[in-house]
Amino acid sequence: MLKDCPTTRGSLEEAIADGAFAPEVVAQRTGSFSRSGASELLSLVRLMVCDAPRSEWGRAEIILEGGHEVILRAPLEATDMAKTTDVNADGLLDVILEHGASGAGGSVEVAWVATFAQARLSILADLGEVYADGCGHFPDASRDTTLTWVVVGPSPAFRQPPSPTRTPC
Repeated sequence: MLKDCPTTRGSLEEAIADGAFAPEVVAQRTGSFSRSGASELLSLVRLMVCDAPRSEWGRAEIILEGGHEVILRAPLEATDMAKTTDVNADGLLDVILEHGASGAGGSVEVAWVATFAQARLSILADLGEVYADGCGHFPDASRDTTLTWVVVGPSPAFRQPPSPTRTPC
């Protein structure tokens, strides 16, 4: 955490107006994301609005910086940045973003591939659900863990297998 949450009461709007934030840098990557040869920093920042309801906890921003300047800042529902690679062979790094959630004894992660060419956030591929763990919740007949292997490399090697791997609990 970059700073502690002050003790505040009131509405979410009041907390925002009071600057009651405790942002957290979740992940950072360096490389050329928006233009070839650039030295850039890509950060995923969870906003962490103090006293926010649980439904707001997933709020995040992706921030792309070059030099000491913010090139791109966009809201995003992501919980992590995975691998960076040049998926579409355009000379720029792309990134796999993930969003995970858990509750009631289960966990799910979805992922997508994003590009930042010309300082714009674009989704190259929606990978869908890449991990699901129902071992803590579902009846014995449907309990399993599902993992989808995703192979990411320069185009046209970008592919996803047709069926996930299932493992009983």
